[in-house]
This record gives sequence, structure tokens and C-alpha cells, in this order.
Amino acid sequence: MACVSIKGLSFRYRKAEVLCGLDWEVSSGVTVLLGPNGSGKSTLIKCLAGILPVQEGAITFAEGGSGIGYVPQNPSLPGLARVRDLLSYPAWLSGVPRGEIPRRVDTAVERLDLGALQRHRVRTLSGGELQQVAIGAGVINDPSLLLLDEPTVGLDPSQRMRTRRMIAGLGTSVVMSTHLTEDIQAMEAQVAILSEGKIQASGSSRDLLAQQTSEGYGSSFEAFYERIVLGRGEDHGFPA
Repeated sequence: MACVSIKGLSFRYRKAEVLCGLDWEVSSGVTVLLGPNGSGKSTLIKCLAGILPVQEGAITFAEGGSGIGYVPQNPSLPGLARVRDLLSYPAWLSGVPRGEIPRRVDTAVERLDLGALQRHRVRTLSGGELQQVAIGAGVINDPSLLLLDEPTVGLDPSQRMRTRRMIAGLGTSVVMSTHLTEDIQAMEAQVAILSEGKIQASGSSRDLLAQQTSEGYGSSFEAFYERIVLGRGEDHGFPA
């Protein structure tokens, strides 16, 4: 079931067209948006979040949704704030009744396993812990769709592994952008490949890799990525 439908989405920065008539049906669950640096992943995420306007085309969200959460790449968090206070801020900003905010914070602390960190100041946290807190702030209002822009960038291997597990266990629909093929290999998720301003291929990671292997192009996502993004076989036959 699609939680977002995108039709003919285009976006320009001055004369540079970044998104070019992009069509995409975003499925419920976790979706990894993979593409090289500069391919427009952040632009697409910001259009979905409503931060950037839809210049051409349309974005339609499923009825009955409960809003969108957004975590930018390398989020800037106030160093002197305590984790629990930081988590409460998005709820307050959204007009949640004051008496309801502690319950929401408790829920986010439990979902993100932040119990040991909730009284710590942000400046004392590691990179992985900062990402953990930022995602906690992103889910505080229980959105039906969470948008994460490069959440694993800059993390060491163990932090990336923990962040991916955390995202998979959130129990909400997620679109997570990345330029790292290892993020696909490590997650059982839907995949969409963004290149040249369009979604070039999409589907479940298992199905796409099975098709790649059956056609004799290798069994790794590195080979899959090269075939789609670097143009090794223009008629690749993958569903877009």
C-alpha cells in the first residue's frame, strides 16, 4: 500500500534542474532512497517534508495520515539542552497540551532506547547518540511518515549498524536517503534508486537483487548500483 504518490515532480535551483518529472509510489514500511551525492535526494526529501515547494507535479499523501516527521542530515542540536527537554520541544511547538507532553517523551525514550541518556546534555553525546536523539525528536508527534536525510553519514560501522536496527524497529513508515549501498545490504526494505532526476528502479531489496542475480550481473548491491546509476546497461529492465 502506497503512503505517498508522486507524479511528475520537477524542481530547479535557478537553471539547474535537479528533479525531472519524477514519478514514485512510496510504499508503507521502510524505504531506502539510494543515489550518488548530488543526485537530488535531499531535495526530494525536503519536497516531501514541505520545506521546499512543489514547482511542478504533485505529491499526494494517503488519507488518514498523522503528519510527517523530518530529520535533516547532520542535525544541529543545542549543546546545552538536556535530551529529555530537547525531545519535548517538537511536541510543544506542535501545540500538544502541556500535560500530554511528558507521556509522549516517555514513549519516544522507550522507542529509541534513550533511558540512559535522557538527563544528559546534548554536547556530551557521541555521533550515534546524537542521531538517536534526533530521530526521537522526529517521532515525538507519532507521524505516519518519517523522513531521514542520510542518517548514517559520518557514523562509524557499529553506530551505523545500531542506527539501521533502530530505524527498522520504529514501526512506522520511513523514507531514508543514503549514498551507501551497505545500508541496503543491511536492511530488509523497499529500495528506490534516484539518478538523473528520476527514480530509475524501485522494489523490494530482495526482489531487485534476485532479478540482478538471475540476469547474470552479480549478486551484490555494488554491481546493482553500478548497473543502474553508472549506466552499465541502459535497458536494465527493473521497475521504476
